[in-house]
Amino acid sequence: MNRHAIWLTLVLCLAPGAAWSGNVCIQHDTTGDVVVLNGVGKGAKPVSGYFAIFKGIDAASKPIFHFRPMSGSALLSSRGGFSAGLTEVFMEMNETGTVNTFSDQVTFHRISCSPDPNHKLDVLDHCTDIMQVHKVGSAFFSISVLGHVIPCSAVPRIP
Repeated sequence: MNRHAIWLTLVLCLAPGAAWSGNVCIQHDTTGDVVVLNGVGKGAKPVSGYFAIFKGIDAASKPIFHFRPMSGSALLSSRGGFSAGLTEVFMEMNETGTVNTFSDQVTFHRISCSPDPNHKLDVLDHCTDIMQVHKVGSAFFSISVLGHVIPCSAVPRIP
């Protein structure tokens, strides 16, 4: 019996670290767009994912999202601090899974999230996404967007 209690305690102590060794999803507060990152874990990790752009609501009252690929690296500290540097390529897939738009635009995302006082990155923790947009023939510009961590189960998957 004691062996089982020790094992359960060990699993529960390690679970918070394992909870974020996977996906992190951050929703922009003003637009409803979502950054989805796969491969996040403690320390520095290469990550990939997508930017889900909210396009509105369909006739069945379901949200419509379009998707753009992202890649980069992310840092997750033992105290829950999170930062990521990502490149978003403007190759957009629509809600039916068809690539319907592409252009010569590239956006760099610099994301930082602050954990709550328990030192764990968790749902509703605040984030900032500073996006620098580059398009051939135009001057680049920056946008700073506030957001928060959401459960990745709430994010639409690529069709």
